[in-house]
Amino acid sequence: MQVSGGTVTLDVGTTVETVKQDLDDTGLAPVEQIPTVNKQTVHFKSDKQEKIPGTAHALDVLGNRLTVLTVVLGAIGMLLARRRRRALVTTALGAAYASLVLVIGLVIARHYYLDRLPAQVQSPHAAAARAHRPR
Repeated sequence: MQVSGGTVTLDVGTTVETVKQDLDDTGLAPVEQIPTVNKQTVHFKSDKQEKIPGTAHALDVLGNRLTVLTVVLGAIGMLLARRRRRALVTTALGAAYASLVLVIGLVIARHYYLDRLPAQVQSPHAAAARAHRPR
């Protein structure tokens, strides 16, 4: 895969040569009959491609720090509360509610994204699987 100027391309020829080499290493005789391929396929183009890595990194850093900040503030709130047991229950219920809202938001965003796939996308099922795959 190559990214240049907002265009993501895949060089199929490199992949074919790698597969041919692997087959040749296993001793498969008809490998010579596989033709040489010099083809590049464009996966997508975007003017905003350069902004994505910086934004993703900022969200990653912010997400990690906000998690720690939330736990610290919850602990401080419980230590300063007059009724600590009630504060603990309230904090736990608040965290559960926030998690539920986040999950619902992610499900809605995923359906919104999948319903608006561009016509260039060959397989909506592949896009759905890619969007669902954990890191």
